[in-house]
Amino acid sequence: MGIHIIKRKLKEKSVIIWLHFLVFPTNLERRCTKISIAAHSFYEKSSPSKIWVTDGYIHLSKTKFEEVDDRTVKTSGSRFIPIPSSRLKVEGARFIGFRFISIAGTRDPYFISSLPKVESEVKKQIRDNFSQIKEGKDYFVRFINYGINGVMNEKLKNIAGEVGIVMEVVVKDKKLAQTIMAFTRSTLLHIGYEGRKSTAGNLAILFSPSDFDGGKVYEFSVHHLIEVASEKEVYKIL
Repeated sequence: MGIHIIKRKLKEKSVIIWLHFLVFPTNLERRCTKISIAAHSFYEKSSPSKIWVTDGYIHLSKTKFEEVDDRTVKTSGSRFIPIPSSRLKVEGARFIGFRFISIAGTRDPYFISSLPKVESEVKKQIRDNFSQIKEGKDYFVRFINYGINGVMNEKLKNIAGEVGIVMEVVVKDKKLAQTIMAFTRSTLLHIGYEGRKSTAGNLAILFSPSDFDGGKVYEFSVHHLIEVASEKEVYKIL
């Protein structure tokens, strides 16, 4: 997004008020509107009126967005409210395993209507065949069904005509991750279900080879604010 130009600021007691700043795109083929700038202020925010930072928050309750021309938006009325103590934001991630995926599709209405039961049975067979490791601790298997709850886990009134299935396996050992992925895909391909008319295979595999190395997987392990009297407590300034 464009260039922010801060005109000047007034300090009243413990509140800093920006008179205004202008936002415009550097790409001449783009334009900013008051709707687009206001919408961006909601981006990845927990509150529509407060934007928290380490030493306070920006209050947007009195913020105004005005279109200066067809490419530029003037933003005014934002207030910065400092807090008494400084805070340090700490983020960290930990390694949880290696990912393998396989992508397939199906349009068999009997198979689609049985998917929850079928996928549960596949997971059971994985647990039985790889009992030396623990599901949820050493590995996890996930099915993402695009066409049925693929984006959001919500109840759909009608069964989809066809479904795209993404199979995901994450295991701490890479070779074992590839092995369990092959077992998962093969089991889902040939497992039986009520109403099945053919044993040739339940899935249309999108690619060959069918299984893909998704690399290392990490998850957030630390996401925290630490109160400090001064940044010098944490950082050595040279």
